[in-house]
Amino acid sequence: MAGIGERPGLAPAYWGLDLVAEEDTFKLSLRHGNSAFGDIHDRRQSILTLTYGAEVLYQEDVKGFESSSGVYNTLRLEIDRENQKLRLSGGGKRVTELSELPFIDKGCPLQARLWSRGELTVSSLYLETNLSPSRALASKWSASALTEYFKDSKDEVEGYWRYLDRENDPQYARPGGRYLLALVKSEDEAGGYDIVYVDGAEVHRNEWRPMMLKGHLRPTIFLGHYNLEWIDSTFEPIDRDIHASISDGAILTLSFPLLKTTLRFSRMPLGQ
Repeated sequence: MAGIGERPGLAPAYWGLDLVAEEDTFKLSLRHGNSAFGDIHDRRQSILTLTYGAEVLYQEDVKGFESSSGVYNTLRLEIDRENQKLRLSGGGKRVTELSELPFIDKGCPLQARLWSRGELTVSSLYLETNLSPSRALASKWSASALTEYFKDSKDEVEGYWRYLDRENDPQYARPGGRYLLALVKSEDEAGGYDIVYVDGAEVHRNEWRPMMLKGHLRPTIFLGHYNLEWIDSTFEPIDRDIHASISDGAILTLSFPLLKTTLRFSRMPLGQ
């Protein structure tokens, strides 16, 4: 930022980031100046301010920023909708987390913009959007709707499937839990069945929520045999060199040959 050298008070040149919502704008700004120019106790200041509309949410004289013209600083504004948090980060030579504030998510889309009051040289600008697993893997189902749907289903594959047993080499993989799953006919063009998580996660248990998608069964030319698409316990997709089969209408087998792991599930009678 040009024009931010030693001077009385705050420099007229400053810059910042905006996140524009439908109702109002989050505005994060960085402004430099002097606390008492010409006085023996004078010191340089880097004032970081966050406002939402006319409300000041945060304002501090923050250490760690470069405060002379011709040097680079970084600002980062992060909204965590899953945990209802708003995080401020920044610095000169090193970016550190500066503050975490509560955030009430109203579900509206956000647009980002960079601005300055004066001559600003921009080295890089990044905008990243990541969906939380619970949003990214959300299905259309609720527990009650799924149970009601199964009451009228004549499909022998659809229904609830409970963890039965496993064959597993822990050197290659570890199961994410003793899952209770639901299989329901898929509505996408590839057909087959959606695998819906119901309960039983042990790895990332607090992040796996009922009715999230756990994978898909895609039909093959062989009766009772399916190509498997699986979301592992850490939310990573696996879709190569794995398969599934259903035998006697009662045992679902998920096979992961390269991981030396097989998981089996038994079909639950409706009402249990």
